[in-house]
This record gives sequence, structure tokens and C-alpha cells, in this order.
Amino acid sequence: RLLQPITGSYAVTKTLNIVYHGWFFAIYFAVFVACFGRGALSRAFLISFVLAFAIGGNLLATIFSSAGPVYYERLGLGSDFAPLMSSLEAMNQIGRLPALEVQEALWQAYLANGGNAAISAMPSMHVATSVLMVFFAFGYSRLLGWVMTVFAMLMMVGSVQLGWHYAVDGYLGALIAWMCWRAGVRLAESAP
Repeated sequence: RLLQPITGSYAVTKTLNIVYHGWFFAIYFAVFVACFGRGALSRAFLISFVLAFAIGGNLLATIFSSAGPVYYERLGLGSDFAPLMSSLEAMNQIGRLPALEVQEALWQAYLANGGNAAISAMPSMHVATSVLMVFFAFGYSRLLGWVMTVFAMLMMVGSVQLGWHYAVDGYLGALIAWMCWRAGVRLAESAP
């Protein structure tokens, strides 16, 4: 409700959808650069990336297993997010929002696998890894760091606007990223 006056238009939502799906290219590129980079910065990114997925994407995603707003009503939890989903469906009639197709495909996989498919929302690994990319980018340049900061902020807003996550999922993802980055830096600096 708080975001709708700012993000509730088709143009803004479509842009957020493009950025959100652009995460795949950004994360693959960052991992590629880190794999072929030398020095503590690249090691810190790779270590923190693995830690973030081990802790956030596996351990915490299992402990705090949840479904994002897009699946809230489908799971019989109420209609709190029906206005958001109705708004997204209406925008999808104006122009294609790929997030809705992916959400439907994940739901169908969830149903086909008897509830054993990845629809967990807590924490947001899109936000967590975007924040890791911010730290990594600042190691190269301030400009690149600020560009990635904007990217991470758009990921956070997009994750909520597109119904993937509750805001708290992103906050926890960012906290996990910060903690894993600190650990990654320490481990990378202590490596020979």
C-alpha cells in the first residue's frame, strides 16, 4: 500500500520487472568476474556468496519457509494481497509482465510436486546477492558501487511490488549479505 502511489503504474512496474529479471545476468556476471579475479576482493565475494546461499538460501529458507504475497490467497491465508495481485493482472493486460508467468510456472511446479517446490520467500536471496554485489562493486569503484546500490534498491522495491516478497524478506536478505560479507572479507584476508 505504501509503494503503490510511486510504483503502481504500468511503466514503473514493467521497469521493476525488467530489473528483477536482470538479476540473473548481474549475478552471473559478478560470479564470473570474481572467479577470474585475483586478490582478496574476489575471494571475499565468492566466500560470502557461498555463505549467503548456505545460510539464507538453505538453512533460513527452510526454517522460515513461507510463500510470498503472490501465493498468499492460493494457500488459503486470506485475501490481504488480492488488491496487489489484481493490480498486477490489470497491468499484465496492458503489456506482458513476465514475473506473473514465472510465478504461475512455480505454482504449477509446486502443485505437481505435492508442495515440494521452491516458492519460499524468506529471506530474499535476490536482495541478499544484490547487496553482496554492492559490496563487491564498491571494491572496484565508487561509481560502480553506487550503480549497484541503485540496482539493489530496485530489487528490494521490485520484490515487493511484483508480489514475490514481503518487505521483511528483503531486510533479512540484506542483513545476511552484510554478515556474510564481513565473514567473507575476514576469511579472504586470512587466506594465503
